[in-house]
This record gives sequence, structure tokens and C-alpha cells, in this order.
Amino acid sequence: MKFELSAYKKSLKDALHNEYKCLSFESAYDSNHEKSLLIRHDVDMSLDQALEIAKTENDIGISSCFFIRLHAKFYNALSVDSKRKMNLIEDMGHRIGLHFEEDFYDTCDIFDAMATEKSLLDSFLRYKIDAIAPHEPSRTGRMTFDKSKLSCAGIKYQAYDSLLFEKFKYISDSSCRWRDGSFEEHINDRKTPKIYLLTHPIWWYYKTPIEV
Repeated sequence: MKFELSAYKKSLKDALHNEYKCLSFESAYDSNHEKSLLIRHDVDMSLDQALEIAKTENDIGISSCFFIRLHAKFYNALSVDSKRKMNLIEDMGHRIGLHFEEDFYDTCDIFDAMATEKSLLDSFLRYKIDAIAPHEPSRTGRMTFDKSKLSCAGIKYQAYDSLLFEKFKYISDSSCRWRDGSFEEHINDRKTPKIYLLTHPIWWYYKTPIEV
């Protein structure tokens, strides 16, 4: 599968044609739909590319969740321009989550830090954040969080919740490489009824990677 937005759009259309139901994090736990698709995007480097992904999904009536960093090198989530882009993403029916960077903090309690970051984003988003995805958990070693402490920080859903991994086949484009079959393959092989897809918008382009 090429990392072209047209290929991504085609696979989404195939998913709808094959009767996949697109879920939110809220609905993913309880849905009994035979074919289900949960989509998440970790916005590591480019809100512009995230916006293009959002438009691509919106064109065919699919929604997903975009996880935003507060300490990214290449975009400032608290700028006026970033606020406008995130609001546009929300206006298309998508949700914003927090891409939490635990190792940014040395001594601060991470749940206090999480609550603070959530509050900052909540102050200008259309909808309150209720989901987090830790940034680079394979490097930091943190993929699980105390659920009661998450709740106290105002977070209901955690992207690496073991319950999600038990229910869905997890596929990711990390480092611009499909490790266990591409999205296109899983959508069309008729053997993967429940898919949890992670993309990183920076890898996806219209015609050439030099766009970004």
C-alpha cells in the first residue's frame, strides 16, 4: 500500500463497502457490530498533514481521533494557527485527544501534568478532551496508566488500553512501515473483522513525500 492519500481514501471506501462500522473510543468498548474500525492519528510533526487526513476522511463520512502534542518541535499547539486547524478538524466531526509526553516532565506528577495539558487544550477546543495516547511508549516503557488516576485527570479513554487490544487487530504505520500487513490488506482479506488503525499523518501525501 502506497502512503498516498488517494490510497488511504480508497481503503476507507473499501471498508465502507465491506460493511465496516467506524467507531469512536467511546463506542469501541461496547460495540457488537460484526465489522468494526477504530481509527486514531498521532500528530507527531504536522498539523497541516493532520488536516489533510481529516479532510480525506470527511469526504466519505468517516470520523476519527487526532492526538495532539503540546511539546512538538515542528508545531505549536497553543498558537492561533494551530487552534484554527484543530477547530476545523473538530468541525468535520473528528475529535481531538492528548498525545501525552511523559518524559517532558522530571519531577511533576504525571497525572497533574496530564490534567494541566488537557485543561489548556480544552480552553479553546469545541469538545473537551477525554482520551490520551502516550507518545512513543515503546521508548518510554509506559503503555498503561492507573485508571482511577486517569479519571481524576479527566481522562476516560487510553489508546493502549488492553481491552482494546483484546478486541481489535492493531495495525500501525509507525516509521512509515506496516509491521503486520497494511490497512488495505486487512480491510480486504475478509479475515480481520475488527481493526484498530493508527496512522501518523506526516507519512501521507498527495503525490510525493517532499510535500511535507
